[in-house]
Amino acid sequence: MMAEREGWDTVICYKLDRLWRRSDMAIGAHKILKSEGKTVVSLTENLDTSTRAGEAMFAMMCVVAELFSSQSRERVLAIQRHIFETDPNAVLGLPPTGYKNTREGGKPRYGIASHNAEVVRQIFAYAGQGLTVRQIVARLRAQGVTYLRWNRPPPKRVNVSTVFNILHNPFYCGYVYKEGILKRAAHSKLVSDDDFNRVQIALLIRSRQKRSLPLLVGADRIEVRKTVDPRRAHRGEIVGGPTKYIPLRPAERIEAYFLEYGEASGKSLERMLREQRKGHD
Repeated sequence: MMAEREGWDTVICYKLDRLWRRSDMAIGAHKILKSEGKTVVSLTENLDTSTRAGEAMFAMMCVVAELFSSQSRERVLAIQRHIFETDPNAVLGLPPTGYKNTREGGKPRYGIASHNAEVVRQIFAYAGQGLTVRQIVARLRAQGVTYLRWNRPPPKRVNVSTVFNILHNPFYCGYVYKEGILKRAAHSKLVSDDDFNRVQIALLIRSRQKRSLPLLVGADRIEVRKTVDPRRAHRGEIVGGPTKYIPLRPAERIEAYFLEYGEASGKSLERMLREQRKGHD
């Protein structure tokens, strides 16, 4: 709206809190509009910003709108935390590629999206055969494989970021994430725990940067740190780009998985464990 303001003179809203939910944005935008002779009209609020009293009332109403928005967010987060802890079928948002939101008996559930699920299984199979992320992308593109982003048309070409996120997402082996905790859930798995763990070790060994322990699943709850790409972050939330879940402590069987790849990988594990202990100290 602000980018196209040369094409209009008046903006009409039902209430001011429908137009802005942050007081700093509202006051800043209103100053710009006023300097350019634009008018803001609220259908349900008697507001005249041409006077000092009207401007003060405008600012107070924007602050109240921001407070209401913050309180609503806190209530929603509290409800989500409760559902996360008590309901193994918890639906906490949009599912990743391979799943879709469904309803069973009137309750929201995660269901499998058949076409996307096959793409996910194929990606994990290629990773298990020793292919790198870029090699997997090249092979899928050569085969003409596409996927539906968030289970909506049109089909998208697979890319490096998509494959990377799929291979590092524990949702595919039955986990959901909330505020630093991965918790075993009840939705159907697309990948077994062992296959997921072996792929994580294989990807780490082939990586040039062996700085953090791989996520190995199996426990009912896993404490993790979810990485954020600063170039893709908005208000602390991940909106795209490569995503990883880094465990805060080593998994129980981590040595056995590393030793499957020989003595050299075992030494890599020892180095990462030493670096992790230094970080905690």
